[in-house]
Parts: sequence; C-alpha cells; structure tokens
Amino acid sequence: GAYPDATSYTLMNEASIADLNTRLEDPVTPQHFRPNFVVKGARVLEEDSWDWVKIGNVVFRNVKPCTRCIFTTVDPETGMKSPKVEPLKTLKGYRQIKDPELRPFTGDSPVMGIHLGLRSNNGNVRLGDGVFVGVPEEEEPFYSPPLLHRWSSCEHDVFPIEEKMSKADIDYPDSSSSFFGSAANIIASLSNLE
Repeated sequence: GAYPDATSYTLMNEASIADLNTRLEDPVTPQHFRPNFVVKGARVLEEDSWDWVKIGNVVFRNVKPCTRCIFTTVDPETGMKSPKVEPLKTLKGYRQIKDPELRPFTGDSPVMGIHLGLRSNNGNVRLGDGVFVGVPEEEEPFYSPPLLHRWSSCEHDVFPIEEKMSKADIDYPDSSSSFFGSAANIIASLSNLE
C-alpha cells in the first residue's frame, strides 16, 4: 500500500500471514508487506476489528485497512518479482473490500494489515512489548489467558503484565471504544518511534 501517503505506520498480524500462507504454494514473510509492526498472539484477521492499539507507551488509532499493491509480489531477499503474482493474486480472492461505500477508495486492491495513526505523544515501542487493543462496544472482546483487565475511558486500571504495572499515561479515546488486553506481543518493529 501507499502507507507513507496515508499514515505513518502499518501493522500486520502473524496469524493472518500464516493463514495466507496456507493458501499459497510458496509462503511469504511479513517483509513482503513491509510493515512497521508485526504482532503475534492475536486471532486470524482480528486486527481488522481493532479501533485502538497500544504498544509500549504509544497509542495508535486504526485508520483503515491497508490496501496491497504489486510490491507485495517482490521477494524482499532477492528483489525478484513473483512470476505467479503472489501473494497479490491469492489476496484478491478473499481479502477485497465489499462495502460499497469504501469500494471506490480501494478499487480492486486487496487488504491485509491496518494503517495506524499516532494518537498519543511520541514514545517507545520495543520488541516484546505487550499489545493492548480497543474494540467497538458492540463487538465481542478478545481475551486470552491470562484474562487481562478491561481498560476503558471511565476507569483507570493497571495492566496485569509485570512491566506494565503502572497507570496508563495517555489521553483516553472517546467512550465508544474500550481497551481490552490481548495476548499479542510485538515480534518485529521495523521503525523507531523515538
């Protein structure tokens, strides 16, 4: 996608990439998508439903799905383009926007991952940081063992991860979103937020 023109950051989910790889003859890596962040521990395509993402002490807003272009077909190790136009061809088979209001903006481009906009002051994101996500109130929250505390705009709860045992020092999102802890962790950070 054209993420430098849309937002500064993109996030990929390791499980979503693994799911894509079950459909491909030749597996791809997160680097094919050139994301800023790769998380693990979330469910397949769960990132599509996240409103807010907190990594380390930095809060991001999910701006929109990340449309994917021909650059995903270039092997980041060799610089060679896939003669089969993969993974783009496969993504077009199951990851296209169907919403008629959004379709004019995405055209035939499939989506994979999300664009993030910075919503807090600059901070630090490190490999291994916990990832906390906000989902719309009407969606079923994602909890994974151990059950993590709900974090919303009307309560100040501490994070149940030892290194995060301090009050959140951010501007809270509006009350239409709540944060829920997820077992996701940053496994790759391809840009420095400092």
